[in-house]
Amino acid sequence: MNLQSFRKGCLLLLALLLFTGCELSAPREPVIYGVQPPDWAKTAARLRDLDHWTIEGKISVRRDDRIDTGQIRSWQQRDANYDIELASVILGLGATRVKGDDSTVTIHQTGEEAVTLLQDPEAAFYGAFGWPLPVRQISSWIKGLPAVVTDGPAPKLTFGAAGEVVAIEQDGWTISLRKHQPVMLGGYQPLLLPHFVQLSREPANGQDAQVTIKMAISNWAAIR
Repeated sequence: MNLQSFRKGCLLLLALLLFTGCELSAPREPVIYGVQPPDWAKTAARLRDLDHWTIEGKISVRRDDRIDTGQIRSWQQRDANYDIELASVILGLGATRVKGDDSTVTIHQTGEEAVTLLQDPEAAFYGAFGWPLPVRQISSWIKGLPAVVTDGPAPKLTFGAAGEVVAIEQDGWTISLRKHQPVMLGGYQPLLLPHFVQLSREPANGQDAQVTIKMAISNWAAIR
């Protein structure tokens, strides 16, 4: 083999490896149930563009026979960064503020020093409050979108009669979305957004209780 042929072979192998890597890292296409509306791609793009938002409302968490409730004073989401203010009796807590991103969580409870945890946000929630919150995925789910994943089973989407996503199954969670209302968040057309979101998960990963999280959203708004 001459030098030119060797170089061509190396370039071909490199291209093949790059192509294979792109295939492995491509997001999984969701499995569709119900009738997907013909303009779903356009709607999904608009929902993805809504990456800076805030909500207010109420939250309840059920673990086995225990139910705790609270108020979402403010949930601000900017890309992967979240800032959540709760006024609640959840697990006996008072006012609580949770800030973080994909890898860091800072929890500040009234009358106590803030605690920063460098770990998976869902595990941090479980350790601090006794219940998990899939922070990295919920910023997509709450809008009616599957979270972007590159491994594991493909998400499942169920569409309703109005073309809205009414259910998502992903990462072991089942998400129910109801009470969709048109919300004007800039642009010329309103977005159909859920005002009731329920997340449930069967016991897994060593956790000994089924978890159901319900959020009744009273207000959606776009933020900078």
